[in-house]
Amino acid sequence: MYTVLDKAEFLTFDEIKSEYDGKWVFMTNSEFSNGKKLLRAIPRVIGDKKFDGMRDGIYDLYDDKAIYGETTDVSLYDIGCLLRAITFVPKGDTVDEANNLHI
Repeated sequence: MYTVLDKAEFLTFDEIKSEYDGKWVFMTNSEFSNGKKLLRAIPRVIGDKKFDGMRDGIYDLYDDKAIYGETTDVSLYDIGCLLRAITFVPKGDTVDEANNLHI
């Protein structure tokens, strides 16, 4: 699921991380340091997965570099949450659901 943001305002990278923690963020008008670190940008699309809404053509809106400048994206997923969902299953065993291993 994704959301196209109506408000278009610059946010610092720290503000973006704070406001959209756990999401994937597509941004325009991105400004970087000399070391290519993102300094600030305008968040445009917030998704649960990378490029959510691609089939809807929403990213085509931001192709005009004269208006939207450089685009970038960042994944702000909670890695701890993702890692807890991984189950390693020995060869030949099965899992019905998380934490329900059959040997």
